[in-house]
Amino acid sequence: MDDKDFYSPAELAERWGVSVKTVYRLIENAELQATRIGGQHRVSRAEVARYEQPESTGKAARST
Repeated sequence: MDDKDFYSPAELAERWGVSVKTVYRLIENAELQATRIGGQHRVSRAEVARYEQPESTGKAARST
């Protein structure tokens, strides 16, 4: 991951190989926490790291 503090839904969609709509759906379903900065959704680096971690049940990471 690069040194950015926040990511746009479009950047995350490209990173994870999904549509931007899917990223917004994750935000709407509270599976991914986002902040509105300048009227646009942004996801923190820490939240991206949390989301990409395998679940405690031993399942593989949800992305990639």
